[in-house]
Amino acid sequence: IAMALAVRAIAWQWDRGLIASRATTQLAPGEEPLPYEQEVLGLIGVTRGQATAHLAEAEAGVTQAVADLAAFEAELGEVTLPTRELSAEFELTVMTQLMLMLIAAPQLWGEVRELYGVARNDRTRPGVDEYLVQALLGPQVDPHLVAEALEPAAGLRSSGLVQQTDPGADRPVRPLTVEP
Repeated sequence: IAMALAVRAIAWQWDRGLIASRATTQLAPGEEPLPYEQEVLGLIGVTRGQATAHLAEAEAGVTQAVADLAAFEAELGEVTLPTRELSAEFELTVMTQLMLMLIAAPQLWGEVRELYGVARNDRTRPGVDEYLVQALLGPQVDPHLVAEALEPAAGLRSSGLVQQTDPGADRPVRPLTVEP
């Protein structure tokens, strides 16, 4: 699911020009490209529809990943998984459980770490932050709920499940990690 959500976040950003290909930028004859023009237009909401096919494919991938997970959990039946125990013990909601898994995923799989770097449009910045979690969950999730779930007094942080690795960094790009 983390990989599917990362691919969807990348496609969403392609669609809006937040991650733009210089090769696809349309310029008039003799016109010089402006630095980060497509990204700026995407940030202010002007650019959309740049990658609709990729976005539709990514949405289908998320739907399939969720269906695969549901089938796997149904197949297991009453088997107690560590994630189920963790969710019950710390009273995690579906959203906070997913957030925990999204924050943990790059620590477990290198491929996810690489996809997160592309989704962040900065492959050199390690880890996960609040801004990336919001992008992974998608525009249909209220970013205020994500921010609230990552407050120091909220369950993920107060329990120690999620920690900040650089408390001096500004929010929402303050690095987050899971307790090993």
